[in-house]
Amino acid sequence: MTLATTSPGPEAAYLNHAGTSWPKPKSVRSAVAAALDRAPTDWAAAFEAQHGRLGRAFGLGHEHRLLLTPGCTSALAIAIQDLPWRAGDVVALSAFEHVAVERPCAGLGRLGVEFQVLPSSRESMIDLAATERLLAHRPVRLLVVSAAANTTGDLLPVAELGALARRYDARLLVDAAQVAGWMSLADYLPHADMMAFGAHKGMQGVWGIGGLVLREELAMATPRLNGGLAKPGWCDGGSVDRLALSAWVAALDWLDAPAQADRLGRARTLSARLQWRLQGLEGVKVLARHPPEARLPTVAMALDDARRLVQIRSRLAKAGIVHGAGLQCAPLAHQHLGTAEQGTLRFSFGPSSRDEDLDRLLSVLDRASTDT
Repeated sequence: MTLATTSPGPEAAYLNHAGTSWPKPKSVRSAVAAALDRAPTDWAAAFEAQHGRLGRAFGLGHEHRLLLTPGCTSALAIAIQDLPWRAGDVVALSAFEHVAVERPCAGLGRLGVEFQVLPSSRESMIDLAATERLLAHRPVRLLVVSAAANTTGDLLPVAELGALARRYDARLLVDAAQVAGWMSLADYLPHADMMAFGAHKGMQGVWGIGGLVLREELAMATPRLNGGLAKPGWCDGGSVDRLALSAWVAALDWLDAPAQADRLGRARTLSARLQWRLQGLEGVKVLARHPPEARLPTVAMALDDARRLVQIRSRLAKAGIVHGAGLQCAPLAHQHLGTAEQGTLRFSFGPSSRDEDLDRLLSVLDRASTDT
């Protein structure tokens, strides 16, 4: 799990944007209030307009459909569970997946579906040669990959996996929870048969809503229809949170503003500064496969001393620095990283992150290094 060591307040240095964005833009908060006052007779028209706005923002065409869900976790569950599985099929996922992917994939064992974790290599977070051998010799029906690891912010090879999936008649599900709002989802669509994401992280929306994009030609078998072939629909995803949907549309407008055009570059600059300083501290390991300019603005660190880790977490809490600590709801990834026993400290930057937030963090880390 991911632990926040303090609650965000006006004086907090908020460095947990990989967990959720904060503070929300004023226009997003205002949209929630306005939606509360919308008359029920206006809901249908408003829904159609807002749903269309999302589709255009994500670059969806007639070959796609967008199902709104209560979040990314529910979108992933629908995508994984509603494929027409057969005993003997294989589902394969990267070693960096969130538990929202791992659990429903492992649960397919009750249907006789085999669960495989894709190997990684020194050159890549996914060993593509080994993946191709798996696809060539086993009946892999579904590949699942996070566009970016929530533990480290590293980007995974989605395009290459998409090409392999097409070559061997498998399907590719992309968990875009981390990249949504930072990178164009339209860039991932050509490679994915299904793509899941939520509104509350990089997209700057609120909790309670997410989306699942499906290719129209994709065969699905919704269990609620007793095995009949049908695309998942609104009843499968649950009631759409109209307040969260209104906030999501407002967040898209906020993200499109000229002032936010370089938000990723600014956040990466902060993460690069942090990574450079951490690499000079004794007993600290930065968990990153790619340089800061080639991943999301997240920096995860592991320590070789559990006692020291506890001390630093305590100092961060006293300094009002909100961050992620623990396993970040990705135990599979931490097993692969060798940090399953004590987890990591994860600092993730967002559009609201300031130089002074990083300066406060560096001051705490420097003092902790000197004292221990």
